[in-house]
Amino acid sequence: MSSWMDLRAKLAQLATQEVRDGIHFVALNGCGKDSLETQDRYYGAEWNLSNGLWKLVVVLDGHGVTHSTVDFILDKVPSMVKEALVSALRQSNSQSLDDDTLSKVLSEPLISLDNFIKDSFLSLLPSDLSNFDPTVALRDESGNMVIEVDRCVQGSTAAVALIDPSKRIHVANIGDCDAFLYSEMNGLGDMHYKLPVHLVRILGAAWGDPFGPGLMGDRNNTYKTPPYMSNLPEVAHAHVEGQKFLIVASDGLDHLLRNRFKHENPVEQGKICGAAAARALESESRNALNLAGVVLWEAYGGDGDGNIFGARLAGELQGRVDDVAIAVVPL
Repeated sequence: MSSWMDLRAKLAQLATQEVRDGIHFVALNGCGKDSLETQDRYYGAEWNLSNGLWKLVVVLDGHGVTHSTVDFILDKVPSMVKEALVSALRQSNSQSLDDDTLSKVLSEPLISLDNFIKDSFLSLLPSDLSNFDPTVALRDESGNMVIEVDRCVQGSTAAVALIDPSKRIHVANIGDCDAFLYSEMNGLGDMHYKLPVHLVRILGAAWGDPFGPGLMGDRNNTYKTPPYMSNLPEVAHAHVEGQKFLIVASDGLDHLLRNRFKHENPVEQGKICGAAAARALESESRNALNLAGVVLWEAYGGDGDGNIFGARLAGELQGRVDDVAIAVVPL
């Protein structure tokens, strides 16, 4: 067996791969070891609704010490998007929904969840904070931080995509998850970037300042006026002649492509990933292949001497190493 074949077998062993409702998924933790759980999450579903078949794809890039925020978002987003979509179809006078309506279907659940995280924390605070001790009041009987605080401190970026019955694609993106659409400084949770400074100090006291004094990090030196992060998604709509795949990924894919191919242009990144998926579909082994796993392997360098997965396993890979989750939808 050649060295790259050994590496590909090792990647298949370490990564989580599955196909759900025709959507291909893969996830791998940043160090490429099976002893650690990735903070990234994915979800896919196919819904047969009043005007035809819809598909939902969700990729989340969680960050923080615990997984409370990313798991909360993953648990809530699919049902909220479906409920909003069904309601919009019921109210529509036609069998199709316009882009503005679908922007709301995708955006409002994300914004609502982020506001819920914030409001749940604020509801724990008395009107008079002069004698309030967050180190006691915001911890449970076992001394653990209450979930309302934990969700505020942790965070997640998100890409949520709907594919309508006509194969038109609708993507809402918060943060640096990619559907080959980019934005900066957006996210869900991470309330220490959104709340006023006096409330951030309460969060920091309750949490125990794991990221430095007052949970502020570089915020004091960089960002002058709250809020420092937005929960407003960027939404894009597209239907391209000859389209074959929708690829949605956490920013770990972007980091790999920058490291291996030196491509920062999302168009070039899309060409690399799409071409790999297309070759896989044309191969004799196509029925045994997970297309998301194929894209991840290609991002590492594919079947060649330049593959960097071995360097990652050995801890020798230069630059940022991040968890990665990828979804590939054949269209």
